[in-house]
Amino acid sequence: MARLCRRVDAWNRRVYWMSVGLWIVGFAAAYLLLPVTQMLDRLP
Repeated sequence: MARLCRRVDAWNRRVYWMSVGLWIVGFAAAYLLLPVTQMLDRLP
């Protein structure tokens, strides 16, 4: 049972960090990309 618990814990950590990565990508696309593209549009 302890071995199974360690395996599940390892998968939980992987899924957690993948979701954190996806959240960061989504945050960047939603809130950081727009100001950057607006600044680039103003360049000559």
